[in-house]
Amino acid sequence: MEHTTENFDLKIMGGRTQVGMSWANNERKLVALDKNTLEPVVVDWCYEDAPDDIFTGSMFADTKPTKRLLVNSELYVRGSLVNISNIGGAGSSFAAIQDNGKVVAWGLPGEADATPTSDRNHDVKVVYGSDDTSVGINNLNQIFVWGKTSDDPIPDDVAALNDVSVVKCLTTWSDGKRAFLALRENKQIVQWSDPGYQWPMPEQIAEMADFVAIEATNGAFAAIKENGHIVAWGDPLKGGELPAYLNDISDAKRIFGNDAVFIVLHESGKISAWGDSERGGTLPEDIAILNDIINIYPYYSGFTAQRANNMLVEWGWNTNVIPPEIANRTDIIDVQMGEEHTGAVLLPEGKVYSWGKFSNPHYVQQPDDLTGVIHICASPDCMAALKNDGSIVAWGHPDQGGDTTPVASELYDIRAIYGSIYGFCALRNDGKVIVWGEYGGDMSNVPPELQNNITYAWE
Repeated sequence: MEHTTENFDLKIMGGRTQVGMSWANNERKLVALDKNTLEPVVVDWCYEDAPDDIFTGSMFADTKPTKRLLVNSELYVRGSLVNISNIGGAGSSFAAIQDNGKVVAWGLPGEADATPTSDRNHDVKVVYGSDDTSVGINNLNQIFVWGKTSDDPIPDDVAALNDVSVVKCLTTWSDGKRAFLALRENKQIVQWSDPGYQWPMPEQIAEMADFVAIEATNGAFAAIKENGHIVAWGDPLKGGELPAYLNDISDAKRIFGNDAVFIVLHESGKISAWGDSERGGTLPEDIAILNDIINIYPYYSGFTAQRANNMLVEWGWNTNVIPPEIANRTDIIDVQMGEEHTGAVLLPEGKVYSWGKFSNPHYVQQPDDLTGVIHICASPDCMAALKNDGSIVAWGHPDQGGDTTPVASELYDIRAIYGSIYGFCALRNDGKVIVWGEYGGDMSNVPPELQNNITYAWE
């Protein structure tokens, strides 16, 4: 029988990159499958705002999760339009952007679990988060915050802004004070904080107007300028003091942070680090000399990095946890790290290898015969794997997402998985949200107006 174009339909799967801080915004990868055979297919990927910037392949690294994604090819003409990253929020709770543009939230009481009541909660295009606070930006480029209450106060000068593009927020462990940093479209940055936060932004930095990226630890901020220079301020023990040898660099490409350390990826493929030496602020010599790093995966007390040959290196509080036979493989497809140095890699033929606390005998163990996986997602002590048939396998801490038993009958035709500190959230093809774990992991906690009002993709 001769095929026609109507026979060739796409199915895109995989959670889009969540936007937050540290482990929560590990870059995710999406995969294109033939809808009938469920086999990977080569297609063209581009973001809606950059239709000429095309990547061709079966798997796509999602670096602009706030933009819709166009996917098609000469064979898969009808293609797919993948929605923005619409599930995220504070680490302790979930926030979801409904198809009507309003955000709903649920999770740990008192930590951004209440649906925001701000009159700016409309036409929302992105939700950022930290441990206990969420920040939304609407299509008017206005921000609103919720965490301690459903509508936390914002200084008048910040509330008046209508050109905010990126927000990072932090909560200090010592006293629970929060600080926020916003990158504006004019490339200036503005900081505000809870009363009593002791690290204001230096005046000379506030006057600059050439910033292109910002990041946070749990006590400091850092930013990259157009000329490749970097600046940092805040708690020196958390990366707030830039080493003198980095004052004059001009090739900073990307910036990453964990609890107390910043990492800069240079255009050359080298990396630089500063902050708490025990949590990754001092690079081992064998890593400092590398010039082929392509990505960084932070976790609470360290980092994993992937090289151009796909091999992995790690440093920080825990080392030598990834077995050499895994770290030295050159066929690693994806890497995902949890907060507590739990991690996993996706390997060819849909196989997965995981490490860290997953060896705990009280945890749910990864199945030995796990295959067919096309996407992996981490929470601090758990891992969830999405298979090409739309089913999910999870393992790790049984109360925080490692045990899918309570929702096993609902986990079919899943398109994407997202993580929080205490559990997972899956988005089904029919627009139903399935959650499991603690603090929002009970299905009764999901706001009823969300169900069937959230879309993964239009095909």
